[in-house]
Amino acid sequence: MRERWITGEEAIMEFYEWEARTRRDFIAQGKLSGLLAPDSGEMEGARLWEQLVGQAAFYGARDRKVTPWDILSGYVRQSGTAETGWRKDPSNPDFEVNMVTGERRYIGPKFKTTTDTAVNLTDPATAKAVAVATFQQLMGRDPGAGELTAWASALQAAEQSAPVTRTTTTEHDPITGEIIGSDSTTSGGVDAAGRQYLAEERVKGTQEYADVQAATTYANALENAVFGAPQLGA
Repeated sequence: MRERWITGEEAIMEFYEWEARTRRDFIAQGKLSGLLAPDSGEMEGARLWEQLVGQAAFYGARDRKVTPWDILSGYVRQSGTAETGWRKDPSNPDFEVNMVTGERRYIGPKFKTTTDTAVNLTDPATAKAVAVATFQQLMGRDPGAGELTAWASALQAAEQSAPVTRTTTTEHDPITGEIIGSDSTTSGGVDAAGRQYLAEERVKGTQEYADVQAATTYANALENAVFGAPQLGA
């Protein structure tokens, strides 16, 4: 590599010109060296780079050719048990870092599966619409305020007891660890058909519904007795 000299300010700005992977490798090496905390990010990495540039400039002013990377590598070697080799990244066990070069590579699984569970509650407007439609269909009237409140409570309880489970499987690049594919499936929860079924069951379980059904059956029987049962094809 051709030797080059740049100003301290130019050297500091190089941090922001690196590729994202180079910055990640530098930060990982800083963590291995103990110069950066395990939860450090780019802001802390930029400050460390500036400090290393200043230290290298100090040596350069005394005609000693030492780069920021040379200084950092010295700290990394001191932190490990050998001068070469790989060690797990303390901030992410799916990666390991070379103790000398700072190179970072993925060692995690190719496929990862995660499961998230959440309760999906029906919004009040939808819950009211289901109740109104069901009461109109089965009872011929709108539900009262108390009936709406009771229905909303019953629906919420049903949804809380049947949370939605989302299972996601991600495929990771074997070198960089970046996600290259994803597939998700969901189960559980109360869908539109489930809400309708719950509403119908609540109405059908009331004495009023039983009375309406009995009255309807009696009225139909009386009508058939007076006018005769309808004939097929009539």
